[in-house]
Amino acid sequence: MRILVTGGAGFIGSHLADRFVADGHDVVALDDLSSGKAGQVNARARLVVADVRSKAARAAVLAFAPEVVCHHAAQMDVRRSVVDPAFDADVNLVGLNNVVEAARQGGALAHVLFASSGGAMYGEQETYPAPESHPTRPESPYGLAKAASTASVTRPCATATSMARGRTHMARPVSSPSSARASSTARR
Repeated sequence: MRILVTGGAGFIGSHLADRFVADGHDVVALDDLSSGKAGQVNARARLVVADVRSKAARAAVLAFAPEVVCHHAAQMDVRRSVVDPAFDADVNLVGLNNVVEAARQGGALAHVLFASSGGAMYGEQETYPAPESHPTRPESPYGLAKAASTASVTRPCATATSMARGRTHMARPVSSPSSARASSTARR
């Protein structure tokens, strides 16, 4: 199977690409390397360095014609979304749509795996953890873009979609004792 992993040079994306390669799939990792590292991409996957919003990304996706898009590229800083909401929406909504629509035009797309938000799109929650049926009341541009992205990829007539809405804070192990610690508080 041909699988496109956006954000494929990042922590989560590179690990998913590793697994897909190990399972025998043809993998392209699409990443602008703004926070990902080329050295994290599996040697048997092809790295395409491009921004998800760009014509270059669209052309690469069309040429690859993925059967699956595993979308992990994102502007994930809530504070930056408040300072520059247009940039946040451009990356998180327009970038997602650019990649998915190019994949659809490629003619083989069967499934989109989408990393959504674990909490930003829900706003002030009534229950913890919030069930999938919880009303969305985003309080930041980041949450709003994630809610709109979720609606975009799950709309009627869209390709089959699976979403992950986890509260995950992870980092690759580093040697500095003062560095961020890897932790995960995932919920379903």
